[in-house]
Amino acid sequence: MFPRAAGGWGRWAAGVVFEDWECLRDRVSSGVPGGRRIVAAVDAIAQACPPGPLSSQDLVHGNFNLASTLAAAGRLWVVDVEALGAGPLAYDLAETLLVAAGQGHLTESAAARLRTYAAGLDRREFAICAGSVGLTMAQSFVRHGRAGDAASGPGNSADHGAGPSPGRGMTMDPGRRGPSINELQLVARTIWLWA
Repeated sequence: MFPRAAGGWGRWAAGVVFEDWECLRDRVSSGVPGGRRIVAAVDAIAQACPPGPLSSQDLVHGNFNLASTLAAAGRLWVVDVEALGAGPLAYDLAETLLVAAGQGHLTESAAARLRTYAAGLDRREFAICAGSVGLTMAQSFVRHGRAGDAASGPGNSADHGAGPSPGRGMTMDPGRRGPSINELQLVARTIWLWA
């Protein structure tokens, strides 16, 4: 489980959104093109959602996205499980949706399926988790010294992990580029949908 979130992934998400854990708002606002829009979306979530604990009865991957899966012989394997812990299912769904949008892998049909699934989840929990994932995703480019790539064009990033922690995430290949400003703004708009 993420070592700085003793209450699991729900506590991490609430800490980021309501208490600005790791001072992510300032780093994203000043360090990422379009960062102020992402911060404004998370602030709207913090104002619209009453603070309080998120559920912790589910098993959460904490960095679930297409890159965390292997498909072989009719089976799907989930990898990169060092941050596995308790929390709301909404966290993994928010991570999947926002990483796919940020990497340009989110098709309309996939987005519709994910939104249908999200409709069955607690809206407050999903909004808080989406806000937390959005901030940590944007901040990962600052952390890796790649914020300038966010304005230069579409591409991939390997690290959209759930916040800074020792040994977590992958080192970005110097040839990789971050998401474009349009993709980061799509992330901000996606978060707004749940505010």
